[in-house]
Amino acid sequence: RKATRTYHPCVLLSVLQLGKQEKRIHKKVKLYTMNQENAEEANEVGSLSSGSLEPPPTGSEDQEDVDDYDADGGGAETPTQESDAAAAVEGQVPKIREKTQATPIEKKTNIDARLTQAQESYTRDASRQRSKDVGVLSTKFRQFRIHLNELKPIIKSYQQANKELHAARTKLYSDLAVMSVDSPFYDIVGKKLDSDALSEAPTTEAAIQVAEESQTHSLVGVNQIAKASLPVLEAEYQEQIVDYILEWQAAVANKVDKLMKDTEDMRVKQQHYRVKLEKLREEKSASDAKGKDFPMRKREKLVRNEEKYRQSMNEHEEKASELCHMLESVVNLAWQDMMPLVQHTMIWERARYDNDDGSYANQFRVVLESLSQEITRVEAEEDSEDLEAALSIQKEKHEILKDKLNRLQMALSGDWETKNELFRKFDVM
Repeated sequence: RKATRTYHPCVLLSVLQLGKQEKRIHKKVKLYTMNQENAEEANEVGSLSSGSLEPPPTGSEDQEDVDDYDADGGGAETPTQESDAAAAVEGQVPKIREKTQATPIEKKTNIDARLTQAQESYTRDASRQRSKDVGVLSTKFRQFRIHLNELKPIIKSYQQANKELHAARTKLYSDLAVMSVDSPFYDIVGKKLDSDALSEAPTTEAAIQVAEESQTHSLVGVNQIAKASLPVLEAEYQEQIVDYILEWQAAVANKVDKLMKDTEDMRVKQQHYRVKLEKLREEKSASDAKGKDFPMRKREKLVRNEEKYRQSMNEHEEKASELCHMLESVVNLAWQDMMPLVQHTMIWERARYDNDDGSYANQFRVVLESLSQEITRVEAEEDSEDLEAALSIQKEKHEILKDKLNRLQMALSGDWETKNELFRKFDVM
């Protein structure tokens, strides 16, 4: 009789649950694998339609020939794919990664648009071989880029120098104001404008109006008037000059660096196939010299590599010609990008001069007139005090002389024998 085995109901339930869980995991893994294959097929079809990828080699080709040139060393599974696969095996749903879109930045220059237009206007001409011009144009571009990179710290240095100038001027005027305390000239040196009224005056004209209404014409007040429009001037310098040069550098790097990298990658790829082709040709020559038949498999490999070499050479020539066109647009037409920077610099300098002229030049005239009047007044007061002191001294001397005359008259009217006796008696010597 066949023996039968009985299991506990809990064991049967656990086995049943494990079976269902295993089916769910296999189902999720199968679904994830299908999605990955569909995505790879879509990418491969899109790449082949654009002509950027070569058809994959067949299984009958030699493994050395199958290993086509890959500049990025691709083919390895990325950490993201590994983590998604691990999540699927564990029964978890892979996370959907959404691409974050950066907020578009408002352009302050037309450099990117000009270079984009130059790139779009490029006409591909296979008969025009320009790879030989890449070296000369690249040298010119590097020199241009050195000058462009040196311009940025100079512009920022000038910006910092203006800030330090205003800070040093404010410090100087403040120290002079402290020294003028308890002097007749404090109102002309250290008296300040009303800070609340000045905070509502964002322009030089409005700050001058505040000074006129309060009848405050001082050295510190003039500096306060000049500083009223400094935030606007500093913001304009940052936006129109500093940000302009930064955007210029970014536009050039964005357009040229990628083209230069692509051209160099294609040159390396061309060199890769040329080395392989030379090696195969040497093997064929050696085989022919020995009177042996060159293997059919290597003959086919030689034909394939010759075609790949021609294709890579054409691609390199086309990309090199496009790079030359872009380098010429950047270097030879750089004056079109420089003129707005020069114009913005001159406009800003004029605004700075107008601010200094309206505050320091005009207001200093008023302060100097007030100072001249105050000096005249103080000198007049000093002269008056000196005259009063001199008159007081003369009056004292007059009283002393008058007293002596009175005493002498009294002595002359009395009895005396000799003149010396008279002087000793009344002590008029």
